This record gives sequence, structure tokens and C-alpha cells, in this order.
Amino acid sequence: MAQGKRRRRAALQCLTAGSPGAPLLIRRPCPPENQNRSCRMSLNTPQRLLLSLVLPCLAASAAAFDPVNGDFAKADPAHLRVLTWNIEYKFGAGGTTAELAAISRVLNAIEPDVIAFQEIDIDEDAASVKALLEARTGGTWYTFVGVTDGRIRNTVASRYPLSLTRTDTIPPAERRGVTCALVDLPEAIYGSTDLYFMALHQKSAGTVSDEAQRQQSADAIINWIRDIQTPGGNITLPDLTPIIYAGDFNIDYLQNGPIGGYHPADTLVSGDIYDETTFGPDRAPDWDGTPVTDTAPYNHDNGDSLTQPASTSPTSRLDRIYHTDAAIHVVNTFILNTTTMSAAARSAAGVQYGDTERYGDGPDHLPLVADFVPGPNPNPPGLVLLNEFSYDDAGTDNLSFVELINVGGQPVNLEAPLDYRLLRGESMPTTANGYSDVEWYFDLVGVIPPGGHFVLYDNGSESSGVTSAIESALPPLQRMKDSNFTLPNTANSAFALVTRQSPAASTRVDTLVEALMFNNASGSLFFFETDATVPLAIRLEGDQLGGLLTNSDATIARRRGDSTPSSYAHWLIGDTATPGTANASALESSDLFIVK
Repeated sequence: MAQGKRRRRAALQCLTAGSPGAPLLIRRPCPPENQNRSCRMSLNTPQRLLLSLVLPCLAASAAAFDPVNGDFAKADPAHLRVLTWNIEYKFGAGGTTAELAAISRVLNAIEPDVIAFQEIDIDEDAASVKALLEARTGGTWYTFVGVTDGRIRNTVASRYPLSLTRTDTIPPAERRGVTCALVDLPEAIYGSTDLYFMALHQKSAGTVSDEAQRQQSADAIINWIRDIQTPGGNITLPDLTPIIYAGDFNIDYLQNGPIGGYHPADTLVSGDIYDETTFGPDRAPDWDGTPVTDTAPYNHDNGDSLTQPASTSPTSRLDRIYHTDAAIHVVNTFILNTTTMSAAARSAAGVQYGDTERYGDGPDHLPLVADFVPGPNPNPPGLVLLNEFSYDDAGTDNLSFVELINVGGQPVNLEAPLDYRLLRGESMPTTANGYSDVEWYFDLVGVIPPGGHFVLYDNGSESSGVTSAIESALPPLQRMKDSNFTLPNTANSAFALVTRQSPAASTRVDTLVEALMFNNASGSLFFFETDATVPLAIRLEGDQLGGLLTNSDATIARRRGDSTPSSYAHWLIGDTATPGTANASALESSDLFIVK
């Protein structure tokens, strides 16, 4: 048995009381008026007994969480693992022996606590899904199935008991409903916190009618969350009860953006309801009156956040996990794709090449996983900035690169939920000209940890002098080779780091993160208009204008500790090149200067 599997089994045994899957529940003595009932331990109860029983168990079973090498075990057994997976009829009586075996291997590699299944066959009920899960993965499962569209249905499955189960919201969502349940989390680990969980499968395909049905479902979810968070009505839960809604949302079908004037992707995050007559006014769905978080899991092999079709190169991000970040926060995520794993990683995880491959034995969607901890994230959001670059070397240009840095406190996925792009332009105009000045763009894919770096470079001669240094300093997810990467030596060139969104089909909107000019030969005002559907006109002036770096093997580098966007005020022209590691020059008050 692989080491990761041994750790997971030990953690499960340590955190259960006797029977497989039964959580160890710590109860406090009941007050006299409740002597016939066992009473749940509240967060205010002294925790010495709880800690003495649980913490040694958690410490002894801590895992590495190393997906690249096939160890998908939770980094901490106390993390709550959520899985959403469209299993395309294949997990049940309709699946072949090979398909059932493939899905079972993946489930055992993931070991989820709570599951949102889509496309459970109409002939399966809660009892049959429960029996199949227990036979294939061991332990005890609790299951609840949703309404059917005549062929398939959603299912909520949990290692912990379910209550407040529903097959739809009030008013109803589209034809597959919303499969809801309150998950009774074990008090020994989570105190009085429980989880409200919703499993969805919105209408597929790309017609206006399809989008209208997805919008109806999104509107219904936001209205239902309003009901949850408002006393009275059809359902009311305690303040700050974590809410997660997960499933196959079929959003941005083929990455084309919303169509027909509808906006279900925005509704699910911001609470902007389309049909307010039926579903009430707009409502920011998090408990603190802000948008929820799109968890955006990614494949640790290549940084890809796309989920369908299930192959080496999926094309759409149809599957999502949303959560109320005021009440619960994510600590790790992954998409498991057996076709992109190394043979050694598959062996360590106990899976086979075709287990998640649509044209092998797997379903047509990839499984998405997120590990959660109750409470808001104590760290500030991630913030990506330009950090260092080199563009004009002595002799032949072979040291060119652009480095980004995450100066925030949480990881940044460069592909989702925001799509980061680095735009490059030459000979910037001195007036806004109404059309794109983008000479080339790079659609960035990767993940930058807090304080970490990300380097964009060429796979040929342009970066040949720094390639080995970059690849020895950074793991694959923090670097990106692009055969089209070059940096011009042309005067008055510029970068624009933007995030791109699609608020409607065939519409692309850029939001500025940071813009800087380099090789400024003359002038004090320039413009950089992006290549979005409606160009974003970026005004370049003052501290955004960089000095000359002519025939030098040095770089232009942000001073360590500086986090001011769109400003060279604390940068150094002519620094030592350090791609992938901390910049050479420290930020000191005695040597601050403005480069113009």
C-alpha cells in the first residue's frame, strides 16, 4: 500500500470511533432539563478534552499533499474535502465493469468527505448509491438524490449525516432542481459548525434557451441563499453557516461567454438576479454582504483549470465549486486528470491512465476537489505584479524574461476565476488612437503561491542564457515557456498586465492590474490601448515611464518589499538578474529614487 494511502487510512481510523465512517463525537454533559438527550459541544465549551483526543491523531496522520507525485491525501485530516463530478451514467448499474472500477479507483485516490454527483442514472436511488459507495470505498455513506429530468439526477453523498434535504429551491430552479442538504459535521473536529451543501447540474448546450434555463437556476440559488440568511421564510440557518454550491454549471459553454443578454456566471458570484419579478432583488450571497468565491481548482500537473471534455486537453470550465468565504475558506484544490499524471504518480495514487479519460473508462468531465477549513481566510488576497524583466542584452539577446510576483497572502491561479494576460506593445502613441496597440499577448497559465514568482520566457534563443536558472529555481506551475516570447528593443515599448473577462458572447473586457513602459527614449505621456472588444485605454505617465537599458546584461527590477503597482519609483535599472528568485536589490530608505 502506498505511503499516502496508509496515512489516509490511519487518519480515518484515528478520527472514528470503532466502526468505519462513524465520526468520533465529543459530547458535553446536558443541563438538567435535557438529561435524556446528548448535547453538542459548542465553540464556547472548554476544549482541553477535545484537543487531548484529537490533536495527537491529527499530528500523527498529517500528509504531504503532493498531487504531482500522486499523493492526494489531505494536508491535514481535519480539512473538509469536497468533490464534484459529472460521472456520465457510469457509476451505477449502467456502468460497465471497467467503468465502475475506474471511477472507484479515482474515488479511493481522492477520499472525499462530501460529494456532488451529476448524471446519476434515473434507475438509481439513494439506497443503491449508498450501497455502491460503501462497497467500492468502504465505511459509511449518507446519500440523497435529486429530481430527475427523465434520464439523470444529482446526488449528494456524505461521510456525515444529512438533514434538511430538498430536491429544489422555492421558487424552483430549472428542470433538474437543486439537490440540497445540511451536512452534520463531526463536533470533535468542527465544533458546532455544519455545512449547507447544494449539488447542481444546469442545462447544457449553447442556445439562448439553454442559457435562459441556466439563468433561472442561478437566480433560484441566490434567492434561496437570501432565504437561508434571513429569519423566517422557507429555511433559516445560523449566521455564518458555511454554504457551498458545486456541480456541472455548464457556464460559458465552450468558453464563449454568456449569450442572449443573460449572465448566470455573474449571478452565481455577485448575486445580480436577472428575473427580479420571480426571484426578488439582487443579493450579494456571502454572509458579509459580498460576492462568494469561485474556488477554481486546477490540475497540478500543468495549471489547467478546464474540466470538459475529460482528456489531456479539455476546452471548457463547466464545473465549479462556489463557497461563502466569510464562513469557510479553501486551503488546497486540485483537478485529477489521470492522462496528465506521470506513470509513477498514477502508480502511487492507485489509478490507471484511462480512469478519467472520456474515451477510456472515465466519464466526460474531470473531478474537481477542494479542501476547506471553517472560518474566513486569515490571509489577505493574492496580488500579482510585474517584478523584473530583461529586454536588451549586450550582443545577442539571450537573457530575456518577464517575472511576476505575488505580494499577497493567498495563491493566485492565473487562469481562473480571473484570466491573466500579459500584453506587449511597441512604439506607444502619445494620444489615445481608438484601436489596439497590442503587438503580442501571452495568456498566462500557472499558479503563484504567496511571495512566489512566475517567469515567462522563450523555449529558444531569446532566453537561452537564463533558461537553466529559471527551471532550477521554479517548479513547472510557476514558469511558462512560449515559443512566441520576445521582448522588443524598440523605443517606447510597454507591458500591460490585465485580467480578461467575457460578460457576453464575443465580448472581451480587460481590467488593468499594472502597466509599465520600458526603453523610454523621449516624451512624458503615452497610451497603451488593449485588444479587448472595447479597447482599454491605459494612460502611461510619470512613474510608469522606465529608463533605458541599452546593451546590458542587467535587468530592471522592483526593489524587494515594494508593492506599488504601475510605478518605477522603487525599481532599479541595471540590477543583477535573478529570474525565479528574490531580486538582488533590497528596498532601503536611503536609496529610494524615481526613474524617469
